[in-house]
Amino acid sequence: MQTPTYMTDTKLFRKCLGKYATGIAVVTCRDNNGLPYGRTINSFSSVSLEPPLVLWSLSKKAHSLNEFIEAKYFAINVLSTRQRNLSEHFSSSNDKNFNNIDYILFNNNAPILVDNLATFHCKAHDIYSCGDHFIIIGEVTYCASAKQYPLIFFNSKYTKVDESADKI
Repeated sequence: MQTPTYMTDTKLFRKCLGKYATGIAVVTCRDNNGLPYGRTINSFSSVSLEPPLVLWSLSKKAHSLNEFIEAKYFAINVLSTRQRNLSEHFSSSNDKNFNNIDYILFNNNAPILVDNLATFHCKAHDIYSCGDHFIIIGEVTYCASAKQYPLIFFNSKYTKVDESADKI
């Protein structure tokens, strides 16, 4: 039996991860003073149907780390192809710049972006420290979806779903 080796080539690891197509979302929350924050993510997954739980991960170096760790509520805004500008905006350090960004406050808690493909409003459930990220789990208190096409990230760039895929 061969001895396991550990991944040391982070560039290769990142390149291989890029071969897994993911949707793109913006996680939003508000700090204790009511200031909104947003971060672009592609690390989003379901955890459980009963209770309804989802997870996402946040770098321990994120500008808005404390705001998301301390948030009692957050929203996951799954982006449509029409929202690429939001993905780009919130992937930079503009995580608290909501100037000219349309959003509503759901039950006066986390900001929900307008015109999403899907929205998950969550109550913070658990946080786990793993490597250079935190895994944040939320209990879904509300969700909604729209009939649009998803914004997809593949091979380190934006791409879109082939619209003929609906006919398979």
